[in-house]
Amino acid sequence: MKTNLILVLCLFIFASCQNSQKKNKLNENKSGQQTETETDINFSPIKSFAVVWDWTEGNSIEDVIPIIQKQVAEVNDLWKKGIIENAYINTKSQLNDTETFSNAFFIINGKSEKEVRTILNKTPAFTSGITKYKLYPVGVKWLKRNSKAMQKAQESKNSFAVVWTPIEYDEKYEQMVEEQGMKIIELWNEGIIENVYLDVEKIGKKDLQSPALVFFINASTKEDAAKLLDELPFVKMNIGTYSLYSVGTFWMSTPEDYY
Repeated sequence: MKTNLILVLCLFIFASCQNSQKKNKLNENKSGQQTETETDINFSPIKSFAVVWDWTEGNSIEDVIPIIQKQVAEVNDLWKKGIIENAYINTKSQLNDTETFSNAFFIINGKSEKEVRTILNKTPAFTSGITKYKLYPVGVKWLKRNSKAMQKAQESKNSFAVVWTPIEYDEKYEQMVEEQGMKIIELWNEGIIENVYLDVEKIGKKDLQSPALVFFINASTKEDAAKLLDELPFVKMNIGTYSLYSVGTFWMSTPEDYY
């Protein structure tokens, strides 16, 4: 019997195939009869990327405040356009040796990495050089933020982004993938994890340099988050590893959730 994870993967694969199908056209031949021909669609699906950004060296609060005010307005505008979604704000990020100042972790959507980098590089925080960023392709959103997650976030008052390293398809992966998927769904139902992104094309592929799975976990501390993650089958069986980024608290999801 197939698990929820496998069903979801199948749906994603099916949707992807549907999007890449060739478009049929009806043409008339010389005899006046209609014949069906196929032409390629120039189809560029929208992809999601996780933006992990941090401060460059040598900044002060006086330097960054006017730039960040402009950055917030720019991010808000991109959010309204559906380009940015599921943003988190960390009010305790380290600006320099003695000061902290807010930064953000968010998902950005575009047709290619080049396109999203062009968008990001035009925003004030990156144009000015006060920040730097890493970009992780994350596929498409699998599990959104549910009501339990909202409650859990209020209790923990802190969230962390979990970026998984590429996972190679092998015998251990094949044995544990369903159990891993069910555990993730269980944690999602409990509100412990939220906004799960999955790149189906990368699942089980070799020689990959980008993650197939990114999600957010609600926990009071980084240590608490790690304890929960270390109980996942992939970690216990040494199939996959992850990186944890403190992202603070949830800021905004997608425009349709508000309008």
